[in-house]
Amino acid sequence: MQGHSHDLPIKMDSVKGRTDVRLTIGVLVAGFIFLYLNLFYLPNTPIYLLVDQVTQLFDARRMLAGEVIYRDFFQVTPPGTQLVYLLLYKFFGVRAWIPNAMLIVLGLAVMWLMIVISRKVLPGKAALLPAVLFLIVPFRSQVDATHHWYSTLIALAGIALLMESRTPLRLAGAGALFGLSTCFTQTRGLSATVGVSLFLVWQARRKRLAWRAFWKQQFHLWWAFILVVIGFNAWFAWKTGLATFLNDTIVFGLRYYPAEAWNTYRVYMIDIPRLRPWYRLPALAIFLSIHLLIPLIYILFFVRYWTTARQNPDAPWDRLMLLSLTGFLMFLGIVSAPSWLRICAVSPPAVILFGWFWNSPGKFRVLRVNAVWVLAMLMAISECAEREIRWHKELQVPIGRIAIMDPDAYQRICYFLLRTKPGEYFFGDEMYNFLLDLHDPARVPYVTGSDYTRPSQVDDLVYGLKAHTTKYVLFEAAADMPPPSFGGSNHLGPFKDYLKRYYHFVTAFSDGEMVWERNEEPPDAAGGRAPARANEAQSAQ
Repeated sequence: MQGHSHDLPIKMDSVKGRTDVRLTIGVLVAGFIFLYLNLFYLPNTPIYLLVDQVTQLFDARRMLAGEVIYRDFFQVTPPGTQLVYLLLYKFFGVRAWIPNAMLIVLGLAVMWLMIVISRKVLPGKAALLPAVLFLIVPFRSQVDATHHWYSTLIALAGIALLMESRTPLRLAGAGALFGLSTCFTQTRGLSATVGVSLFLVWQARRKRLAWRAFWKQQFHLWWAFILVVIGFNAWFAWKTGLATFLNDTIVFGLRYYPAEAWNTYRVYMIDIPRLRPWYRLPALAIFLSIHLLIPLIYILFFVRYWTTARQNPDAPWDRLMLLSLTGFLMFLGIVSAPSWLRICAVSPPAVILFGWFWNSPGKFRVLRVNAVWVLAMLMAISECAEREIRWHKELQVPIGRIAIMDPDAYQRICYFLLRTKPGEYFFGDEMYNFLLDLHDPARVPYVTGSDYTRPSQVDDLVYGLKAHTTKYVLFEAAADMPPPSFGGSNHLGPFKDYLKRYYHFVTAFSDGEMVWERNEEPPDAAGGRAPARANEAQSAQ
């Protein structure tokens, strides 16, 4: 009898472990169904998303054609996302379904990591709730297979690695993961690393750790981070030239990136969702709740810790503090330009903390948790239903069949689909370059009327239009206006002069984009591209 009594806890733990695995698998399967229904029309038509992902998708297409990022075309972010899509193109070809499929992978991977982290601070089924809320609220609100989600996924993996313990091996592994995250978004992995570094300071003071042991922890974290960042980017820096690489990825971001309003604090809460028809009203509640949650949840946690930690020593304060400091620093990494996408991308740690607060002991705890579960299920069902009843049309483009849910976008894509052929040159919006398999004659896919577009980029564009017969140019009406007070100077003069001389205005779309068509016989069509492109290092001077 005594032997059986010792075996009972082991058997109970085994049963609990199997139950947790089944619940996790069930939630991930449900998540897959939810994402598939929101990203594909049955049976397998991808919904084309009018979002930022097209920049990295088209960059990878240029790399597939033999161009080198930073040398042959401009990009302000590190090359991680472009490499992911380049590898996918090499395996599957340039296909319209690739970004939608990757969004499913990203969503499920982040969900799984959130469950792994949540199980360290939340019991039982409550550990699943943050992942479900994340998928239905912030992720579904910003389904965009851009670099932000890739970098967040990898940063979460680093946090998950440290939740159990902070051994030298785990610290080095987390530092390497944060370094890899930085190779997708400059600020994400760096911010997470600083957050962990601050956590180590807090832990050393709390446990009265010897300074020698403390500095060893910092060393293991940072050497792996730096090694991965340098190793990952070394080939690109060598291939394009160190000055150009640093200018594109660092100098440009510091000096010229804020020249556009969408890259400043002015972007905060300007992406408010449309409120018509009536069934879009829940989107407003989602929008406001995420903005309220971040960074308020971190402030609430720090207050809770300072006021209750001594009275409740059994709580997993070290794990919660690790999550809070890294999450808060990730938020600070985007606070200079807190767009809706960026806020959603750094939301996972905050959503887990929300789950911990919501599951705190007290009156109506079970009722509170069950109410959120019911609300989450209703939101998931309504999102899938809304997708089905919205207007959409399917369209065959060179990279595959797509479904489009915006009537204006559908008309614009059809306009150029009927007037261009794959392999031709087009300038003004990489969406058309990507969907219609068109080449870009310049280092940049579009121009702006502020310092965000540099004089050397304008010169390169004019050279490109001379060297490559580009039938259509798309020019946004706003770019023809003087820049706002924070935007510096408008450098588009040479481009506008060339456009007026060799092109004629055709039509304007409802979003303010103007279509210009090349004249039949321009006087000096044989004009060639300058022998060497002006580089960004020169423009920064």
